[in-house]
Amino acid sequence: MNQLPTICIAMSGDADCRAKATMTDPVPLCGEHQLQVALAIVPDILVAELRQASAGGRPVSLPAEERAAVIAGARPLPVRAHMGRPHGPVVYFADAGTRIKIGFSTSLRNRIRSLSMQEKDVVLLLEGGLTLERALHDTYAKERIDSTEWFTKSDRLMNFIGSKLAELGGQDQRKTRQRRVVVTALGAGPASAKREDRLVVVRKLIRDVGGDPANLPLKVIQDRFAVSQPTASRIRAEASRQEA
Repeated sequence: MNQLPTICIAMSGDADCRAKATMTDPVPLCGEHQLQVALAIVPDILVAELRQASAGGRPVSLPAEERAAVIAGARPLPVRAHMGRPHGPVVYFADAGTRIKIGFSTSLRNRIRSLSMQEKDVVLLLEGGLTLERALHDTYAKERIDSTEWFTKSDRLMNFIGSKLAELGGQDQRKTRQRRVVVTALGAGPASAKREDRLVVVRKLIRDVGGDPANLPLKVIQDRFAVSQPTASRIRAEASRQEA
């Protein structure tokens, strides 16, 4: 029995899609990747459908407090890291000069290309899907241009973008501090990083393994001082000569 084609009614660019939502080519996925796709897409779709069903089929907005919580909890993400590899659902802010596009995508690189834009035009990226996108569209409804995904650059919208970018900068600073703590814990802090200090430590390590440098793995020196294998080899050789 022939089935009637399903028509997509989602937004595509600045207008309704209205195309047949029919797959013509198989997309084989293993069980794990099927679950990943489902977890990324299905929850938002179900929430949206449930809300629309309870409102007689009309699109409805999240309650103000819930909408604010969704937006406040949206984690900013680095743009470059999402331009060349598969990723989960994200909401992007694309700057077109006099206006900002707020859209949803699971393939940022392809989406930006389809808009004839570039990576540098993406001024903010947030972790989230359709629910976050809708919350943002509703929050900045006054800035929205007609029924599109384009928004005027109001002070409050630009301030929001700036606050999320500052939050992303804070994440980067925390990561830098964490790396410094790890490096220091490995003995590669400013004091122990001096060549003389390294040699003293390695000479002691050689003595601890019976005096034979070959018994001291280079990996131990690499991890201790956060150096490459060739550098670790040179340190061990020099420490061995001094010890002799």
